[in-house]
Amino acid sequence: MSSKSDSPRQADVISAFLDVFDALDQGVALFDEDAKLIHANASLRRMYPALSDILVPGLRWNIFLNDATHRGGMPRPTS
Repeated sequence: MSSKSDSPRQADVISAFLDVFDALDQGVALFDEDAKLIHANASLRRMYPALSDILVPGLRWNIFLNDATHRGGMPRPTS
């Protein structure tokens, strides 16, 4: 359990992590344990401009996958 004095440090660590995440050349999206988008880096937004309007925190994985497939942002799965 963290104390209130740890909160600014945790915020700094999270901010530094997101800075590194955004500096990656690869497109990456980070989802939480509930399958909700936490962050999509700039490279992912550049790779899939048709999806940039939905890449907001809280987006559910299934909605992302559905929209990505239907908007032509990603290839349709083959069976």
